[in-house]
Amino acid sequence: MSQKQIYTTFYCLLLAGSSVCFWNNLQDATLLPRVLFAFVCLLLFSPLWYRLLWNKSPELQLPDLFFSGYVFFHFLSITQAINKPEAFFESAKIFMVFICYLLFKEGLLQNKVSVSTILKTLLFICLGYSLFAISQLIDLSRIATLEGDNLYAINALAGHKNLYSGLLVTTGCLLGILVITENGIWRYLSGGIILLQGILLLLLQSRSAFLALLAVAVVLAVGLFFLNQKSALPVFKKLILPATAGFIILLAILAVNGTLTSFYNRLNFAHYLTSDTGSERLALWYKSAYIIEDHWLTGVGARNWMLVFPYYSYKGMFRLMYLNVSFLQPHNDFIWVWCELGIGGLMAFIGIFLSFFYRIITSVKTLVNSNTRFILILLLAQQVGFMVFSFFDFPKERMEHQITLALSWALISYYTNKGGYTIKLKPIAVN
Repeated sequence: MSQKQIYTTFYCLLLAGSSVCFWNNLQDATLLPRVLFAFVCLLLFSPLWYRLLWNKSPELQLPDLFFSGYVFFHFLSITQAINKPEAFFESAKIFMVFICYLLFKEGLLQNKVSVSTILKTLLFICLGYSLFAISQLIDLSRIATLEGDNLYAINALAGHKNLYSGLLVTTGCLLGILVITENGIWRYLSGGIILLQGILLLLLQSRSAFLALLAVAVVLAVGLFFLNQKSALPVFKKLILPATAGFIILLAILAVNGTLTSFYNRLNFAHYLTSDTGSERLALWYKSAYIIEDHWLTGVGARNWMLVFPYYSYKGMFRLMYLNVSFLQPHNDFIWVWCELGIGGLMAFIGIFLSFFYRIITSVKTLVNSNTRFILILLLAQQVGFMVFSFFDFPKERMEHQITLALSWALISYYTNKGGYTIKLKPIAVN
């Protein structure tokens, strides 16, 4: 086996195992197995990534510094944690995500693995997720209507309906790169899976993912319009037919199932804040503000929000008071990070996104290659969509979301470097 084949095997295993591993005997069948798989994979292939990262003098660019700061504040928060093992577990998970980001980035930049290979691996992962979700939808349709709380039975391999819906948005954007760069069967297969994921996303009726999808669509439309109107027109023409076909298929499924009205009511913006889940989120955020008020500087420790939150009263939260329901996070990653890591952790977390936004926008202005510019706009839309989704849910908790996010950051670094634009800092030599 050649060196490049070994690297390719490593990257494919890391991406696939961190996305699909599960163990039904655990209370949470997906979180721990996927974190454990990533750890074992990194451990087994440690000589490869040691050589990849430290065989030359690495350069820490601005996003890398924000990411390393984000990792630092996680470990620092252990000192404030009530449950220190939980804080260490979360910190170690984020550190592994940081290592995965560096490995993806350096692997692409050093030509150890190709964008095409990684994204084709992701394509098959998404296909597996979609087929499993379809089987769950078919099973559910035999015993109940596809509406309301019944849909929470559909989680594919993501552990939760909302988390799977968010994954559909972020992975769909990444598969869009294959549509741009590949030809023949791979382009049609990628486009078909994106269309399938779009239908599944709307069928699942997750409001947070729907908002993320709208954000992606707006960024894409604005970006393509201002980029080059003549170049953008053929792209819009190519999108009209599959988008229309997908919408017609969705309406047909909802009409046959008798859930067209409930679908409209579910995604009606007027009902977002007044719905049960909307009012519950507002209550979680409101009470989390008290935690921030008391611990705004240092936070309460990674993965310790769930232990501190009960001290601030369950008053006004019906499910928590009477149905013995507990929340592990406030369903808002930005509030969650501030509560647990303090203001420094929040600034580092937001700084990662803003620094990548800056790289994309600056690179798009200077690049000549239209395909690379389209790819960067697609990645920008994905980042905005992920942030919108993070504002209403908790992708930070899940390894598959974090690995996908790390991959997208690595792709941004690859395409901005390829375009000749980087924010260079003084190289840090590791002997």
